[in-house]
Order: sequence, then C-alpha cells, then structure tokens
Amino acid sequence: MSTRNLRIDNATYWSDSKTVLQWLTMDPRNFHQFVMHRVAEILETTLVEQWRWIPPKLNVADGATKVPGQTQRETWITGPEFLKTDASNWRISKKQESIIHTSEIRKHVMTTHTKSVVMFNANDFSNWRRLYRAVALVLLFIDRLRAKCAGQDMPATTTMAHVSKAKMLLYKQSQFIAFAAELKTLSAGTALLKGSRLAGLNAYLDNDGVLRTRGRLNAVDIAEDAIILAHGCRITNLIVRSFHEKDTEENILTLMEAQFIINSRPLTFVSLDSEDDAALTPNHLLLGSANGYKPLPEEGMNLKRRWNETQRFGDRFWQRWVKEYAPVLTRRTKWFEKVPPITIGSIVVVVDELLPRNLWLKGRVTDAMIANDGQVRRVTIKTQHGAIERPATKVAVLDVGLEIGN
Repeated sequence: MSTRNLRIDNATYWSDSKTVLQWLTMDPRNFHQFVMHRVAEILETTLVEQWRWIPPKLNVADGATKVPGQTQRETWITGPEFLKTDASNWRISKKQESIIHTSEIRKHVMTTHTKSVVMFNANDFSNWRRLYRAVALVLLFIDRLRAKCAGQDMPATTTMAHVSKAKMLLYKQSQFIAFAAELKTLSAGTALLKGSRLAGLNAYLDNDGVLRTRGRLNAVDIAEDAIILAHGCRITNLIVRSFHEKDTEENILTLMEAQFIINSRPLTFVSLDSEDDAALTPNHLLLGSANGYKPLPEEGMNLKRRWNETQRFGDRFWQRWVKEYAPVLTRRTKWFEKVPPITIGSIVVVVDELLPRNLWLKGRVTDAMIANDGQVRRVTIKTQHGAIERPATKVAVLDVGLEIGN
C-alpha cells in the first residue's frame, strides 16, 4: 500500500516525559540554549494541543533503544492496542504535573540599588567657572537625550537654567560630603543637635534641598539667605578663589583706568580748533596714540608697504614731538618763571626739527652770548661732530653737573 497519497487530517504526538510536555507550554526563550532550540523547533511544526502523555510501558519507541521483550517486538510493529480504537475512546489523561522542573530554565538575576548622590570630581578642575560649566554641559546632554526620546526638538546650547542647576548640584555635593548627618536630620524635620557645627547658624533646607543659614536680613526680605559651605572643601576653595580673582581683576582694571586717565593728560598746547591734531600725551609714547588706537595696515598689504607705513607713522610722531614738546624744555623767556641762565660747561640737548628721527644731539656749552637783560640769547656748543651755534631757545639743559676738573 502506497502511503504517499494518504491525506492526513489530524495528527497526535505522544511522549512519556511530562517534563517535555511542560516545556512545550512555555516560552522557549526561558530555557538554556540547547533546550530552547529543540522546543522552538518542535513548536514550529506542531501545536501544543496535539501532544499527549503516554505511560512509559505503552511507549513503543523505547523498543528501538532498549532490550525488547516479545511483547515489545509485537507492539513495535502494531503499536499499542488503544490506538486501534476510536480516538474518543483514548482515555489517556492529558493532565500535566503542576511541578515544573527548573534545571533547564535560565536564571535571571535582578539587582537593585538605592539612589545615591551624583558626585563630580572637583579635583580635576582648577577653576570654579570651568567646573560648573562642565556640569552644565552634562545637564544639557541629559536634556538632549530626554528630548530625543520624547520626539521633541533638542536644545543646542547651555542656558542660564543649566548653569544655575549645575551650581546647585555642586553646592549640594559639597554639603553632602561635609554635613551628611545634618542633612539627614533636617530632612527628617527635626532640630539639629547642640553639638553640631551648624547648631548656631539657624540652618535649614530650601526648596532645592540646599543648606542655608537664615539671617536677620531675611525678616525684611532684602537679601537671599547665604549658602553654607564647608571649610577646606575643594568646591569651597574654588569658589573663594574665583571671588579673590574677581576682586583682583577689578583692582587691576581700576588702576589701569586711573593710569590711562593720568597718561591722557596733554604734554603740549591744546588747540581750540577741532581741525588740529590732538595734543601729545604720555599715551602716545606708551600706546602709540592718546586712546591706544593705532591704524591697522590694509588687508593684503605687503611687508615693504607695511614698513613704509610704520616709518611714516614714526616720523610724524617725531616731528610733532620736536615741534610741540621739546620747546617746553627750553622755555627761558621773561613770561615764565626765571631759571638759572645757561652757563659755560652746561650739558645740553640740541632741539632741531631737521635732525633724523631718534637722534638726540648732545654737547657741552663752550661760549654764551648774554643780552643787556642778562639773559643768554645764543650759545656755542661743542658736539662730537664739531662746534655749532644755536639760539638759547633751541637747546635744553640736562640735569648733569660739571665734573671736577672739567
């Protein structure tokens, strides 16, 4: 009889292992790898409802793996007798044991931990601003992840809210390290013990959980209560250092401003004509101009042209210096306070607008021409280039006395 043309309307599968029948009712992913694959393979081609339990004595499949007796040889060919009857007469119980064998079930370990305070390593930072900015970036990253999970627009940069929250987290971290017992006591709503370091500070926790001291100004609502920080804490040291640096910077800026004001005073005549150049000031010597501005070279200007521009700028200053300020050093007219006249042997500097820039021609007076009023009008000067004669208004006496023997 050919079996290839048989039509199978229903199939029943038998097993004498109640454990296997239990496995078939469970999720294969709960088992170890070997059993998981075998159970999954069975469930891919059969249904759980098609499986029934058969007593081991009636299981003819054992005849292929065990030493068979005469009865087993016969049932190996014909099968158990109850299979020859109608399926409705199969009284084999389908009830399975309630006890599940767990030897092949994967063990899932669940660990729990209590929520702890996030600690930032303040020792890695030498600056308070860098520290709280780094924490603010961490908060920005968290906000970006939350926005991405919620399908919202992600923030691009840190905000003042991030910075403020970062500072609060660092304050709380410092307090948690130094005042853990006090924080626990105040969180429970009880008063601090008399032996506590904070007993005399009227300490309390604000809405953000930050430890503060309630001062007398709180009664009039003038200032916010001060935050309590521990002495010697790294975060405290960084905060104190930042305030010291800020005060120092303010002092330096104040001194620089005062210096700038003093050095802005005119050294030469101040013209009332707005079209004239501004008077020379000490800032011209220190900064190149009265307000510190120096003309910048044009973009793409070559080195030679830059050099020529620099030389023209220097020549212009030199001409103004010799013309406007040098005469102040040589004032010896009757309209000014009288000074000792130029005498033979005085060391002088010649003021000459035609001399090259940065050339200060010095010499010694060898002769002086005195007018009827007793004032020196002209002098003869011995220089390293020879003797020259100049008006008294074109020389400036240096504060150098005559050496003995000269």
